[in-house]
Formats: sequence, C-alpha cells, structure tokens
Amino acid sequence: PWKWIDLDKYPPLPSKHVKYGAIEITRGCPYACYFCQTPYILGTIPRHRSIESICDAVRIMKGYKKTDIRFISPNAFSYGSRDGKTLNLPVLEQLLINIREIIEPEGRIYFGTFPSEVRPEHVTEETLGLVLKYAANDNL
Repeated sequence: PWKWIDLDKYPPLPSKHVKYGAIEITRGCPYACYFCQTPYILGTIPRHRSIESICDAVRIMKGYKKTDIRFISPNAFSYGSRDGKTLNLPVLEQLLINIREIIEPEGRIYFGTFPSEVRPEHVTEETLGLVLKYAANDNL
C-alpha cells in the first residue's frame, strides 16, 4: 500500500511552529536491518518527494528565518533512486543545487548528518564530492 502514497500531497515539515530545519525527503527503506523500524513502519519501497516540493519547504523555512537546512531520510544519498540501493547522483546534485540557490548566501545545507543517515556502501568519492561542493557539514 505504501508505494501508492504520493509524498508531495503531504507536508514535509510542520506547517505551524517551525523550529528546526529538518525536511523529510524520503520514506521507506529496502534494507530490513533488525534494529531499525523504518521498513516496518514506512515500507521497503523508497518514495521520494519531488525536488519542487522540497524546494517549497525550503522557501517556507527561509520565510521563518530558518536557513540551516537538514533532511530526514533513511538514506540521504539514495535520494532519487528507484530502488533505494543504487545511486542517482544527477538527481541528488540537482536537489542540492536548487536548495543552495534558494538559501544563499546566508543559508547552509547539512546533508547526510543526523537525523538524515547514510548507508556506508553509498559513501563514495562521488557522493562525498557532492557533500563537499554543496553542503556545510564536515562529517557524516
């Protein structure tokens, strides 16, 4: 049933009382780690919000003077991936480019940091290159 839910129809952050810059970008995870509730609660098929929906949320955050942007995702580096196991770096980079255009010059992107985790097999030179190029964090 989860695969039919369009995340863009639901807000990625609270519409009132916006205190933190955490925007939900993905639900579901194909890995069924025994210690993690995500695939059991949100399903094993990853669903991603559209870049447009995420950018709308970033604009809302900016309107509240919240320009340190963080993300909620079981695996941030798999954003845009159909199966959650392969990378879609062009889509991931486009997301980061669009967000950066909205929040510059005063804003900062934190990508792959808590509460948005990354899987170790997705930490590659290419993904780290995107973090270094577009994000403010110096660790994952």
